Amino acid sequence: MSFTPSSTVQQVLDDPAGRAILQRWAPELLESTYLADVTQVPLRAVVEPPPVFMETGILGIPDPVARKNLWADLAEIPESGTDTAPTTAAIAQTVDVDPSSVRLDAPPKPADAADAQ
Repeated sequence: MSFTPSSTVQQVLDDPAGRAILQRWAPELLESTYLADVTQVPLRAVVEPPPVFMETGILGIPDPVARKNLWADLAEIPESGTDTAPTTAAIAQTVDVDPSSVRLDAPPKPADAADAQ
């Protein structure tokens, strides 16, 4: 599931990829004493906290590069259950072949020899 600043802290923590991104760009957030109290808060409020949060000790991520990378990485997480491999239907092609002309033990004929028949 891709995440946005509106995703809750808990949603990101529950996703292994989301948690790994937090660990990479905001390890102090995962180690904070207030984390259990803000699980239902939008992630933006913890990453870029309003002044009232900052007054209570939630300092967010002060490094703008780390914030930018965090948001970019969270947005790139693929949706759960999304299979990036092509489906069988996308691969399968209908081929009109006479089954009696197929030999599995014979090497393929050169292109010009096949055209001559």
